[in-house]
Amino acid sequence: MKNFYFLCIALLVITSGCKKKSGIDAVTETQDFTINTPRNVGSATFTITAIEDSRCPINAFCTIAGKAVVLLTVKSGLQTKNISLCIGFDCKTAGISDNAKFKLGDINHTIKLIDVIPNNNLTNANVPKNVKLEITRN
Repeated sequence: MKNFYFLCIALLVITSGCKKKSGIDAVTETQDFTINTPRNVGSATFTITAIEDSRCPINAFCTIAGKAVVLLTVKSGLQTKNISLCIGFDCKTAGISDNAKFKLGDINHTIKLIDVIPNNNLTNANVPKNVKLEITRN
């Protein structure tokens, strides 16, 4: 029985020393963006350059669900990344994800498209869209 307890304690000590870095230094924040309005997040500048929203309007009958695609430009120093993000049922068909991972300089970024607001509605077709992004830097 002593050997069993010794083995359990030894395994616990060994496995606790093998954990990966969990991204303790990571900073995650949620930001709202409007089209063509640059916003600084950390040392990078984020700009939504286009929004293509083909989601089915609220209270309408549609044969396809549609999607909202956001085109994003991220600049840091002399580096620029152009990213497409998508939410909606038709994103998989288009081959576009709701998140992207990339590195600018020494900083890793993970961006997730949370929402494009307002959702299409027959009465607010001309209302400017806001984009909600979750941005993680480490």
